[in-house]
Amino acid sequence: METNQRPPANGQPVKRLSNISEERSTPTSTPEMKRTVSDTTGASASNGRLPSTSAPKIYSGGYEPSLTVNIRNIEADVAYGSVGETHICLKIVKLLLSILLGTIVLACLTVSRLSIIAITKSFRTQSLRWGEGNLTCGAENFTESEEVRGMETTVLMVEYILLLPYGVSFFRSVWNGAFQASMPWPHLKAAVLGVFLSFLEVFGLCLFTLRVMPAVAPAISLILANGIFFVPIIGQVVKHSIKLSKVRIRKHLGLFFYILASILLWLACGSLVGAWCYYRNYDNVWEIPVSLLSLSIAWTPFLQEYQTDDGNQTEAMETHTRSKRKSRPNDVLVEDTDGVIFGRQISEVVVQTVEHLGSTIKQNARWKAGIINNFFKLVFVLLVPEALRVLGLLNICSPWVWAKPDLYATFNMSHPDIVNFIVNVCCSFGGYLLAWMACTIRMQFFGFALPLFLTTMVTFAIAYVEVLCKFVTFLPADTCMANLEGELWWDVPINIGLLIIQFLSTTWFVMRSPTIVMEREPSLFWLPGYSGVFPDQWLLLSRKNRNTKSEDFVQQKKTRQNAHVFICTTMYHEAEHEMEQLLTSLRGVAESQVGERTFESHIFFDGGCKQGQPSQWALQLLSLMDHTLKDGNSKESIINQCTKYKTPYGLQLHWDLKYDNGDTTSGMSFNIHLKDNTLVKNKKRWSQV
Repeated sequence: METNQRPPANGQPVKRLSNISEERSTPTSTPEMKRTVSDTTGASASNGRLPSTSAPKIYSGGYEPSLTVNIRNIEADVAYGSVGETHICLKIVKLLLSILLGTIVLACLTVSRLSIIAITKSFRTQSLRWGEGNLTCGAENFTESEEVRGMETTVLMVEYILLLPYGVSFFRSVWNGAFQASMPWPHLKAAVLGVFLSFLEVFGLCLFTLRVMPAVAPAISLILANGIFFVPIIGQVVKHSIKLSKVRIRKHLGLFFYILASILLWLACGSLVGAWCYYRNYDNVWEIPVSLLSLSIAWTPFLQEYQTDDGNQTEAMETHTRSKRKSRPNDVLVEDTDGVIFGRQISEVVVQTVEHLGSTIKQNARWKAGIINNFFKLVFVLLVPEALRVLGLLNICSPWVWAKPDLYATFNMSHPDIVNFIVNVCCSFGGYLLAWMACTIRMQFFGFALPLFLTTMVTFAIAYVEVLCKFVTFLPADTCMANLEGELWWDVPINIGLLIIQFLSTTWFVMRSPTIVMEREPSLFWLPGYSGVFPDQWLLLSRKNRNTKSEDFVQQKKTRQNAHVFICTTMYHEAEHEMEQLLTSLRGVAESQVGERTFESHIFFDGGCKQGQPSQWALQLLSLMDHTLKDGNSKESIINQCTKYKTPYGLQLHWDLKYDNGDTTSGMSFNIHLKDNTLVKNKKRWSQV
């Protein structure tokens, strides 16, 4: 670019720069630095390049740094589009991948639920002879018959469906926690509670799968499954009522109305389950609510949270609370908009600055609690079915079916339920892994929350619509006909009502609980594990959300507000395409910042200038900035927005990148440090700057 000159007072030529808007000194700059004075003379265009439209600046004194940059056609850049902005095609691809992942999760969980229905339906058919009263365990022709062997093998399959998730979770917990000295063990009360809740969970599952589903109807697991949310709802009512008792109700009306709504949901949940049990008039009335209540207590989120307590977390939280009350000069008062009432509850939170951040963040006893709990669950699965047999609640003759070697001989591909067994084991584990992956890669709405909400609905439709039921080839034909024998006019409203309760009490908050990319499993779920009988209910109640663990999401908000990230890059003689890739990446980072974190980019250029004049490699980098970093809504060259500093190591060029994205404005600080090797030692790109 041409530079116009005019004689200064000291007789030295002064270059008129049309691409630097301002120069000012830093604390390390020399005191003789002079500010530029503007001149109204315009710059001429040469070689087809567009000059700047802003008023040129004139430097006085002996220091005359200049930039000569091949500025690209600005109109061409605008037509090309904003570099670094996510293309609409990529957004569509991500949406399609999210929907595909969610569809696979939905299919896995649905097939898992259908397979356990088919297995229990087979057990129900085999045990009907028992109910006729003409066969007893003492009858020789009965105890050794093929029907009895098949029935006991089916019971063995159900036990293994319960055992395998606990075994997998036990070995994962041992692998992740047993050999980590930094991970604490749960304190005594938490460990005892974990053992008790483990018994309740196994008892509830065994009673429901081995007694209720065969004796009543296999599809009852679809109708009343969401009754498991009964105790979690009242648990949240108690938790939030304690919070409300410590503040003024007038300032937290949202929380007050949320408690009232939760009480109504709790009453509706209990009433629907009770009404179904009463009006269907089954003999096994007490087993249904007892099994559901046992599972509901065992899977309550705040009880899961308590099991991960090592005894020091309470003390740490009290210390943190006391430290927040002591206001320091570097504390910032912000509004927490991540309230529990549909995002509208606003409360003030004292956010500590970076040096205090993370003082209360520590590993909990999750994995070691998983070791204790899953070990006892494995033991209880072997003991509880035998206890049910002794009490007459399980219609089999042989004791300790899992210890009979002859039953394993019939545990092969010729057994009519072996396909359902394999499908349940594989799909329940695969669905858990994919659901976890969806949360990790931030696809949890379409890949986690929505499939879990739709699982009960889709499974119910397949089980009760004969055309859809016969389409699922692994389901026995009599399973479809048995479900149609029920009173649909009563089952459908109960199922829909409980599904709405599940959505309002849990799924809604899971949908509105964002995650960070590659978030670890302990930050997503309370305890390690999954279920082959009620996989969707377990995942929803085990998932941390803004309602059950609101302080985690407040902490994430604090982290985002306090974090200051420095992106530091070194350059020397990189190729043009390498420089363009870096600037494009920085543009993407800058556009994604909307006040949550503070990002700052620095490029350290070795040999970037000499005696105040940028080198050809520095000019090559600057020539790419209009194409990569300029806001598409701005007509002014980004070079003209530069603030230049003279420093002891050479030059510093500074930009405040701003991007208008419509509703929001994003940006970050961008700096290029041009080292003069005559002033500082070469190759010392970091230490000298």
